[in-house]
Amino acid sequence: MKVTLTASGTTLPRRLSRQQAKNETRRLAEAGHVSFTRHVLERGVERNISTSQMLACLIKGDVVTDPWLSDKGHFRFDMARHRRGEELTLAVALDVERDVVVITAY
Repeated sequence: MKVTLTASGTTLPRRLSRQQAKNETRRLAEAGHVSFTRHVLERGVERNISTSQMLACLIKGDVVTDPWLSDKGHFRFDMARHRRGEELTLAVALDVERDVVVITAY
């Protein structure tokens, strides 16, 4: 597995499997290391999606796109959760060292 060195001196994988992304997202979300962009909060109001539903998607959902490493050094991917006949999909950025950022929801 190829790695890249971060400013803090730790190494991060250049690739992340869907299962690794799911596990790391769940770990960070359960520890409360989640932030929401203004955009996703506004879309949540428009689409009647609460932050509680978004958190449940991060903890119980599945990664539905292959994670890719952005130019900012975050892994980007989509997560989805089906519940009671409804599907929630989140676009997220994962900073393995710090947190999960929810970018948008639909």
